[in-house]
Amino acid sequence: MSAGHSTATFAADPRLPQRDMLLDEAEVARRLCASLGLRGRLSVSACERVRAKYRVGDSLRVLHRVRVEGRDYTVAARTFAAGESLRAYERAARVAVECAPLRAVVRDAELETVFWTFPNDRKLAGLGALREVPAELARLFTPGWTHGRVVAYAPEKCATLQCLDDGSRVVAYAKVYAGDEGRQVYHTYRELERQLSSGSAARMLPRALAYDDARRTLLLEPVEGARAADLDAGEMPRGYYQLGAALAALHSLRAPEGLPTFERLTPARVKRAAFVIETVRPDARREASRLAEELTQQWGPSIGDPVCLHGDVHPKNAVARGGAFTLIDLDQCGVGDPAADLGSLLAGLTYADITSGASQPSARTLGGAFLSGYSSARALPQARSLRWHTAAALLAERALRAVNRVRPEGLARLRELLAAASEVLREEAS
Repeated sequence: MSAGHSTATFAADPRLPQRDMLLDEAEVARRLCASLGLRGRLSVSACERVRAKYRVGDSLRVLHRVRVEGRDYTVAARTFAAGESLRAYERAARVAVECAPLRAVVRDAELETVFWTFPNDRKLAGLGALREVPAELARLFTPGWTHGRVVAYAPEKCATLQCLDDGSRVVAYAKVYAGDEGRQVYHTYRELERQLSSGSAARMLPRALAYDDARRTLLLEPVEGARAADLDAGEMPRGYYQLGAALAALHSLRAPEGLPTFERLTPARVKRAAFVIETVRPDARREASRLAEELTQQWGPSIGDPVCLHGDVHPKNAVARGGAFTLIDLDQCGVGDPAADLGSLLAGLTYADITSGASQPSARTLGGAFLSGYSSARALPQARSLRWHTAAALLAERALRAVNRVRPEGLARLRELLAAASEVLREEAS
């Protein structure tokens, strides 16, 4: 049994009294042993928390990987307000698919929580392709798509799978969405593709192959290569230089119609992030509050035209292909200040340095290479804007996600993250 992650640094949440039980892997395993078996008690030999989404005072979603009789299963849990879990369970049970030897859906009345065994999901209705590939989609590929393998799953939001042929070769990637946002993502890919010339520039984004409205499924060409996150230490500076150049190329394209305004790094969102952190981590209240105030005071409208932002720039979303990087996962594209993308990447590097200890190459080295690559293709944003967005991303992305995604390494260094953001602003003011 893997050890449960500590949440001792969280203040009590009166509206979610079951929170800590659902974040305790040993406790979840104990409960699932008694309730998850289709024909009685199960022996759960391992239970690992894979993902969490915590909305303070509102809800908690937790994804666990459990091992039963030598086989791993994915089980998602979601809390409900008092009295609502029964209705949610009854709705889910009516449409559930069999998952023997596990039950498809389980309700824990004491915790007001419902558990779904994958591929059952509260909102994702298009996961049937995991068991039986739709013929009309399989015909799009030669050789054909015959089966799939899940590579990413966010309960109630989306799932990504590799579409495989008879030889288990990847012919495409399929992304199944809970809502209709996949249609906009497909439109974004296609509009950006039209602006790219043939040759290496056309390879900076994967091609969108199709979108199936009925199943809310987006099909993308496979992109084979090493991710920037997986490069050897000696290759990383060059890799980050290329990542910067690829991002500059994206920022130089015309934003597709219908893209929303990117609002994650705004004074309002910064204040909200600080409030959430203060609520569950009183020990960091002073740092979070002061940082939000400083960011609000120093915020100013951007100079220059807004651009098409990637919205989720990190080294796992850049794949080396043909001597350059292809940017993948455009789900969070928006229109805004280019410094938002750059600051987000720089904040991620600082987070990695702080939470993983000394690393080679350092955040300063990789950040410098990234900015050099960007400036080789496009002018950098003003230093003031870049530093503001880096500090804002440390608060509203990195520190906030440590809390609402329950990341132990970030929670352990939360105050250091906030101090690093304040230091960025002090450098800007000096």
